[in-house]
Amino acid sequence: MVLTNPHNPTGQVISRADLYEIVARHPGSLLVADESYIDSLADPALVTLIGCGLPNVIVLRSPSKFFGLAGARSGAAWSAQPFPAPWRRDRTSWPVSAFAATALTTALADHTWAARTRQLLAHDAAWLQRTLSGFGLQMTPGELHFRLLTGPGPQITRFAEHLQSHAIAVRVLEDAYGAGGPAARITAPPARQRSRLKNALRSLREAP
Repeated sequence: MVLTNPHNPTGQVISRADLYEIVARHPGSLLVADESYIDSLADPALVTLIGCGLPNVIVLRSPSKFFGLAGARSGAAWSAQPFPAPWRRDRTSWPVSAFAATALTTALADHTWAARTRQLLAHDAAWLQRTLSGFGLQMTPGELHFRLLTGPGPQITRFAEHLQSHAIAVRVLEDAYGAGGPAARITAPPARQRSRLKNALRSLREAP
């Protein structure tokens, strides 16, 4: 089973304790946990399965989201057990340049920046949760700095097109993304840009 935790695009999270209990009950199965978004949580230690000790868990990590280093084209895999021989033998050669390695080690070592950024993201998420209420769309509970809104297709389209007309990007998702129907995902803006989103939402609420 492959699981994204925290989940994209909903932002939902399954705790470490709950996942551990489930995986421990099924020792004959393998869980591959994609934790690419976990660094954006206020406390990743409450969620990550790294270090859990279960032999049937593989955890994938990437610096592409929280650190914005998709261009480094790198990632890491963790397991309490040695990886199966075919995984080691058949993986593609994908070298990381010295420049990318320097950027990665610098970013990962800056714990002060990471802690401050997690705090800012938590504030942004709380603000977005409050600001998006009252538009007749269902908001999926989440713990990340974006929110998924679901509802009838025409309402989703109206919401997205109105915000896009105010130069605010909204990602419209189809059923294939596992959103359970027509949906739109919007990310919390930095504090200095909140007024643009508030004004756009106000005009949407007042529109006939």
